Order: sequence, then structure tokens, then C-alpha cells
Amino acid sequence: MTQSPIAKRAATDEATLRRRIASIIKQDTGDITALPVEAIVCPTNSALQPGGGNTVSGQVHAKGGPMLTEACRQLHGCQPGMSSTRLVRGTMKSKSWQIAIAIA
Repeated sequence: MTQSPIAKRAATDEATLRRRIASIIKQDTGDITALPVEAIVCPTNSALQPGGGNTVSGQVHAKGGPMLTEACRQLHGCQPGMSSTRLVRGTMKSKSWQIAIAIA
């Protein structure tokens, strides 16, 4: 069975889109806090404080130090049961922002 012109165009558009996305998005492993970026987006809890264990939020808080902990504390967390995003001024050298994504 041959594809219709619309189906062929859709397949071509999807392949083009996948190539464009792959050229923009990069998957990497290592220390996120050491990357030369202006912002770090990381998951956190509703209190915007580092959780237990070796979490991304914990690593960011460890590098951000007491200034980050205090900046997050002043935001008073987010409402439990609600997804929320909070911007925190950068406390790490070369980071303008830390963006906390709370999915409570």
C-alpha cells in the first residue's frame, strides 16, 4: 500500500523536527552544577529544600550553600498537591538563576 502525499509529508516533517530537536537538546552525565550554563532547572519538594540521598536538588543546594537555602526559605515553598515553578537568583558562580520545579 502506498502512502498518501499527506502521510509522506507528515513523515518528512516529523523526521526534520526530530533532527532539529536532537541538534538543540543534549543529554549528558556528570555534575550538573559544573556545567557552563546560566540556569539550572531541577526537581525539588514543596518546601524547596534538598531531600535526602543523592538527589539533583541536594547537589544544587550543596554547591549553592546557605545563600540558596535562605533564598528558597524566603519563597515559603509551594502549595502541596500543586505543581509549581520558582525562580531563585543564582548563588553559584556563573549561574544567573536556579529554577526549582516542585511537583508535590
